[in-house]
Amino acid sequence: MIRVKRTWHCKACRRNYKEAHINAIKDYSLIFGTSITNRELRSFLQIESITVATQILNSMELPHTGGYKNRKYELISIDNMNKGF
Repeated sequence: MIRVKRTWHCKACRRNYKEAHINAIKDYSLIFGTSITNRELRSFLQIESITVATQILNSMELPHTGGYKNRKYELISIDNMNKGF
C-alpha cells in the first residue's frame, strides 16, 4: 500500500482505504512493543513526511510522553480501536 492524499491505495486491488494504518500499527505493537516514535512510524509505514506521520499519530489520540523532539506514543489503547478495513 502507498499513501496518496489522506488515504492508502492498494496497488493489487486498486482500492483506497482511509484507515489502513490502524491495522498496520496494531501489527507494529505486536512485533516491536507498546510504544512508537514518529521516526519509527515513518520507517514502518514507509512514508517520508514527518507532518503526515504526526497527523496519523494525533488522529489516533494515543497517550504520549515526552516533548517535541523525544515524544513516544503509547500503543496500549490501540486494541480498543475497531476501525480499519
